[in-house]
Amino acid sequence: MPMLLEPGLLDNICRAVHNEHSDVPKQCSALAIMNLSNGDMDNVPEMASNDMVLETLLKLIREVNPETRRNAVVTIFNIACSDLNTVRLARYRDGMILEALTELVGSDDPV
Repeated sequence: MPMLLEPGLLDNICRAVHNEHSDVPKQCSALAIMNLSNGDMDNVPEMASNDMVLETLLKLIREVNPETRRNAVVTIFNIACSDLNTVRLARYRDGMILEALTELVGSDDPV
């Protein structure tokens, strides 16, 4: 069974980002979500339909730690590689993901 199909795994990883104030759980969660988004094209489309995942990615893109931000951006790329997801990502919350990515590209912070 692929890990992405493990009941509650993705939701619990996302909750760690929203409920913790320390950087370490956020870094680990960003890395875990990125790894889960990589390679399993049968299940990755489901990640874009999970609002908690998308909200988590929006939060991680705005983190101070560059590695955390980079892992969130790579996750968005991985999810967007599925044709089913490109429109969903672009339209999510009236373009909030695209806006966050644009802000990140326009900043002087390393990604």
